[in-house]
Amino acid sequence: MTFESAFGLAGNTCKEGKCEDKNATACAIWALRDECLFNPQHMFQECPASCGVCSTVCEDKSTDCQNWAEDGQCEVNPDGMLTMCPQSCGVCQQLEQFYHNGIGGDKDEL
Repeated sequence: MTFESAFGLAGNTCKEGKCEDKNATACAIWALRDECLFNPQHMFQECPASCGVCSTVCEDKSTDCQNWAEDGQCEVNPDGMLTMCPQSCGVCQQLEQFYHNGIGGDKDEL
């Protein structure tokens, strides 16, 4: 799956003006099982609130992210790093370009 296709679904879901899971109970369980990472195409469409795709601020969650990224961890450990360190791994810049090109909808906050 491409980056654009995964996040394009999120943009289409959220630009309708609401960010709601289609089945709150199932989505909460799936999100706890990391399905937002392992099955983003389905989860971003069905469970945008549980996955945080409509309101998540794109920023590193650790002060060590820059050092880890320079050490190559974005490539070696992408599952953990892209979640914990999106800014240092370049995900935020890709999202910004994606949304500014008008493909991803009207998300105000990255």
